[in-house]
Amino acid sequence: MAQACSGLSKQAYCKEQGIKPSTFYAWQRKLRGEQMSEAAAAAGFTQLLPQGEAEYELTVCLGQGELHLRSNSPSTLARILKELAHA
Repeated sequence: MAQACSGLSKQAYCKEQGIKPSTFYAWQRKLRGEQMSEAAAAAGFTQLLPQGEAEYELTVCLGQGELHLRSNSPSTLARILKELAHA
C-alpha cells in the first residue's frame, strides 16, 4: 500500500492525497480482502482467521510488495524481523 511506504500516517496521507478517511479505509478493506483471496487461490492455501483480534500490526515494504504481519505478541514480531534481517 502506497500509504504505508510513504511514511505518513493514514490521516496525513489522506489529507495529502485529498481523500476522505472513510473512503481510504473502505478501499483498504476491499483491497486487503481481494489480495488475500487471490493469494490463497493462487498458492492453494486456505485462509485461517485468528480467534481474537491482533493487537499489533507491522507492515514491511519490500521493493514492489508489502508484507503485513499481525500478532498478539510483540516478541513474535521481533523474532520475525530478526529472521528477515538475516535472510
